[in-house]
Amino acid sequence: MISSMQGWWADMEDAHIGLFDILPGVHLFGVFDGHGGPEVAKYVESHLPNKLLWNEEFSIRNYKKGIVQAYWELDEEMLMNDCLALRPY
Repeated sequence: MISSMQGWWADMEDAHIGLFDILPGVHLFGVFDGHGGPEVAKYVESHLPNKLLWNEEFSIRNYKKGIVQAYWELDEEMLMNDCLALRPY
């Protein structure tokens, strides 16, 4: 079970993942803080599982390196993707 709480903000900007057996015996849980904007959190929520599954390091169970690589790839994609309204702070 997963739950979330909006708090005092007008909109929910966070996103989350809760996936069992993304690979046999490997589960993926994450909370993505929306301080970069809700678009960023939702993008990571939508794309991280596939990034990990297609990552060679992750597939050979080098999880730390695979996760770092996947996040760098997502970061690069978001910076290059004109359709995301990234908000500078």
